[in-house]
Amino acid sequence: MNSETLRERQRILQAERQRSYRERKRQIEKENTAPSKRTKEITDEINEISPVPKARVYPWISLGLRHHTLGNMTYKCNKCGAMMWLDERVTNSVKLPVFSTCCARGKVILPSLQELPSPLNTLLTGTDSRSCTFRQNIRMYNSALSFTSIGAKIDQQVTGTSGIYTFRIHGEMYHRIGSLLPDSETQPPQFAQIYIYDTDHEIQNRSNIMPGLDLIILAELQQMLHDINPYVNKFRQAGNLLKDNPSLDLKLVITNNRTNDP
Repeated sequence: MNSETLRERQRILQAERQRSYRERKRQIEKENTAPSKRTKEITDEINEISPVPKARVYPWISLGLRHHTLGNMTYKCNKCGAMMWLDERVTNSVKLPVFSTCCARGKVILPSLQELPSPLNTLLTGTDSRSCTFRQNIRMYNSALSFTSIGAKIDQQVTGTSGIYTFRIHGEMYHRIGSLLPDSETQPPQFAQIYIYDTDHEIQNRSNIMPGLDLIILAELQQMLHDINPYVNKFRQAGNLLKDNPSLDLKLVITNNRTNDP
């Protein structure tokens, strides 16, 4: 916001407050009420409508900062326990900050998050070098174990250009799953195909697509999905059927009720 826009907003705001003050003063005179208490209220309002210094609109200017900073997120909502910034508090709560954007002062109650399965929980929260390496490459592990690839019409005019990385698409984004088996024996399996085709070399197939990953971590995460992910069992059942009868015309259909939020 430039300085001219700021001054214009301040001028409009001050004019509106002065007009409100004059109307209220006329109402007080009409009601002929005791002036002591009402006069104090009017004086407080006059102090509020005085011109606002720029350093109050942008507090970081008086601190010699070039950019605005909210500081650390060190305050906790006493209703839901969410961590908040002090500037997010309700305006009239000063000594004991009250927050409403997180849970509407306790009106919104969300269930507690489920505990993550092992070894994912350890890899996400651990401080050892193994966990740190996993978090640095977490997107690569996610791609190596995913069922689908991204489907979208990508704007190549801005992708790969110099400057800040920009990813822009046209239309909707969707998940692309493809066929259950590779198109040929020479083509390596990808994404969901790895759960079906050549499952004896599942880790190696994933490593071929995303080289450089820790094979032990990759094997642990793969076993975790085998144990808890219901879709893995469905895909492996389809793989066993195709393994026993390669000429079988098999279709795997996954349906979802879009009217319900899972």
